[in-house]
Order: sequence, then C-alpha cells, then structure tokens
Amino acid sequence: MGGISFVLNPKFADDIHDNKNLNLAKGFEKEFSVALDCFQPFNGACKDGELVAFMIRTKLTRTLQKVTIPLAEEATLAFRAHWDNCNDWRRVPLKDSIMMILAQITSRVFVGEHLCRDATWLQVLTKYTAHAFTAEKAVRPWPRFLVPLVWRMLKPCRETQAEFDKAQRIIHDAIKKRKSEPHLVFSDVMQWAEEAAGQSGYNPVVVQLAFSGAAISTSTDFLTQLIVDLCEDDELVNELRAEVTAVIKERGWEKGALHELKLMDSVMKESQRLKPLSLVSMRRLALEDVRLRDGTLLPEGTLSSVSCSRMWDSSVYPQPDVFDGRRFLRMRESLDQKTRNRALFVSTAPDHMGFGHGRSACPGRFFASNVLKITLCHLLLNYDFRSIGPKARVMTYGPLLISDPSVNVEIKRRKPGFTTEDGSV
Repeated sequence: MGGISFVLNPKFADDIHDNKNLNLAKGFEKEFSVALDCFQPFNGACKDGELVAFMIRTKLTRTLQKVTIPLAEEATLAFRAHWDNCNDWRRVPLKDSIMMILAQITSRVFVGEHLCRDATWLQVLTKYTAHAFTAEKAVRPWPRFLVPLVWRMLKPCRETQAEFDKAQRIIHDAIKKRKSEPHLVFSDVMQWAEEAAGQSGYNPVVVQLAFSGAAISTSTDFLTQLIVDLCEDDELVNELRAEVTAVIKERGWEKGALHELKLMDSVMKESQRLKPLSLVSMRRLALEDVRLRDGTLLPEGTLSSVSCSRMWDSSVYPQPDVFDGRRFLRMRESLDQKTRNRALFVSTAPDHMGFGHGRSACPGRFFASNVLKITLCHLLLNYDFRSIGPKARVMTYGPLLISDPSVNVEIKRRKPGFTTEDGSV
C-alpha cells in the first residue's frame, strides 16, 4: 500500500488545486480504502462517496440558515446529557466527552431529531471511526490482495466490521419506520440521500458513516485542541464570553449572528493554524503524468501533497509560534478586501490550508464552522472550565497532528445571564 509520494512546496498550491489530473478522492482511496465493506465510507471515489459530496454542495451548505436553530437546540440537550448541571468542579475526559456532544449535535442534521439522541447510535458513531483508523494501521503491512483473506485475524478489522453491521441495522430500521409514516416530513441527510439517489440505488449506511466520520472525528480533534488553548488564557475566554453574550442576545441563533462572532472566528483560525490536522494538505493521485511549472514530474499513479509550512513561517505570520487569538481579527479589520476575506475561518490559501485549498477544499467546512461556533457558544455561556493534570501534548502519526486524547479538564456550571426565545441557552 506504499509507493512514491511527493511533498510539494506551498508555492505550488495555486497551480495544482484545479488540475483535473490530480484527484483528491482517488488519492484517499489509494491510501486508505481496501476491499472490505466496512471501509466503504472512506472511499470518496465510489458511487456513495460521490453522492455524499453532491449532498454537501447542494443541500447541507445551502440549508445552513434552516438548521442553525435545530443545532442550537440540540447543543443545549447534548451538554445537559454529557456534562450535566454540575454546580461544583468536576473532572471530564475532554476528547471523549466532546466527541459524544458533537456526535449528538451533528446527528440532528444527519439522522433527525429522534435518532440523534439514541445512545446506541451515538456509540456506533464514536466507535466506528476510531476502530476504522486502527484497522487501517493493522492492514497496512499486508499486500492488498491478501487483506480480504486475513482481515478476520485482525481484531481492529473485526471491531470495525461489527460497528458497521450495527450501523446497518439501526439505519435500515430507521428508514423502514419512516416509510411506514408517509405523513411525516423530514429534512435531514437521511431524507436528502433518498431523494438524491432516486432509483439509482445507494447504501444509506455508507452515506451516514461517511458524513459522520468526516464531521465528528475532525471537529472533535479541533475543538479539543481549541479548549486546551483557551485554558491558557482567561482574559481571552472572558472576551469571547462578552462577544457571544452581545451577539446572541441581540440576534439569537440566526446564521448571520454566527458571522458576527469575529473574535471567535479569529481564535478558531489561530488554533487551527498552530495545529492543523496534518503537516501536509491537498493530497492527490496523479491520473496521468503531470509536470509542474518548475519542471518537476509527478508520474502517473504517484501521490502528492502540499506542505503546510507557511502556517508557521515568520515571513507570513509574525511570531508564528505564539498563540495570538486576535491575529486574524486584525487581518479582518484591514482596508484590503482580499486580506479581510483570507482572515475568515472558512477561507483557504496557500499560507493557511487547514481545510485544504482550491476547488477540492473541504466542502463541509461551512457546516463544520457553524457547528463548532454553536457548540463553543454553549460551552462558554454555560460552563467554566480549567485544565488539570499534565500539560496537553500534540501527538503525531506520520504527517497527522492529533490533539491529546488523554487530556482532562474540570468543568463547572455557570449562569448564562440570559435565555434565547427557544430556550436553547
């Protein structure tokens, strides 16, 4: 499963992002996908993967205004369920608890109001992706043609398949129940997939796990690191609380209100700058020989990626090793329109590729941004939090940068000072 892989200078990011002979989905498929049903949610090049990408572009991003209030309502319930109303300081495993909270919130849009609170479904979501990545490590040393023969000997593969089978039973039962209640109207990924696929057929389990796997694991890693960063700066936390209180109190949970959380947007982008998901971005497979402008040849069948090194380059970002939560807020106040646009959390550029860059940049980043902001609003308004134990560390696996899975924080319920009309704060 190895082979030649090129890591390119960031100066090539704008050159290759729209090159049709450098394919993102095929690149991920070559690195991750193997011939097992339980790995299909990671195969973006397959029919179901294409359906997922289509729905993100045509449904999820275009309905952000409609789903903001439901997401805020679910955030209130998720925090109550997983952090409860503790009046005294209580220790929580940060990453595990954040994953459960985000799984419930995002599932409100993926599978609807009832299933998103189902404990068994939430356990499947949180376990499946973790098992799948462990299973990928287990099968990597084996020749690909042998994997269908040996996978049952590998415990992580068996565990991944078991969670996949559970997901199939839950989703098929949910779809069956919906079809027995034709008078009910649904507006979620489960319904959109049925409508988009039409008569062509699709695997609803692959679609759901593809959506959830991408949304939950990456958002959990990001939010865990962001909370760790905020634990180091009480003054910044207080400024964020003031901003959230002012904006949400005046505008409620409308999409435009989230855009006005300018300090929060800056803090999020700065945390992602210092610790993105990977040291490289824009992973691609060359579908045929591709020659770059400096003469470098990317042979057919080889993988390439672009270094994220500009995110820590002092010529781009003064004091690049320092967490400066207001860094992008200052850029947003620039007189130059391009500079202001680049400062947004969802914006991409060769000097900030947290979401990739160009045509194949993460299409779900707009939804992810809203979910993260809503979740962070609820956390800031309803809880005090502080770090405990050893200092959190960033773990590495190849080019991946992983927020500390062992970090603990202490939390305590606080009074938010106001309640929105829907009671979601």
